[in-house]
Amino acid sequence: ITWLETECPGIEPVLLDTSGETPELNRFVNIYVGPKGGSTADDIRFLGGLAARVQGDDEVTIIPAIAGGCSDTDSGVSRHIPGEEQRARADALEQRVRDGDPTLTTYILADLEEQFGVTR
Repeated sequence: ITWLETECPGIEPVLLDTSGETPELNRFVNIYVGPKGGSTADDIRFLGGLAARVQGDDEVTIIPAIAGGCSDTDSGVSRHIPGEEQRARADALEQRVRDGDPTLTTYILADLEEQFGVTR
């Protein structure tokens, strides 16, 4: 996270909750660590939290948790069903992940910049 903050100033407060005595991972962020190119990765919350060890060939994946819902007074239109454009973007991203696209890191950082106003 320290390195990522040097690459994308302003990302650390998005990832970490510093309101307690020691910094903790923000509850709305998930970080997974696993072997590069491997089919599995583990949530760092189960690997010692921010003290989780990362090996030289490990891949670290940061995913913002997404949640939401509609109140009973909403119009009845579900906000959980993505439109055609969102579905197409999600399908294209999923295919890039399956293909092992090496530009995904750049894509994800650009998405973080757009969503959270973080700059590189």
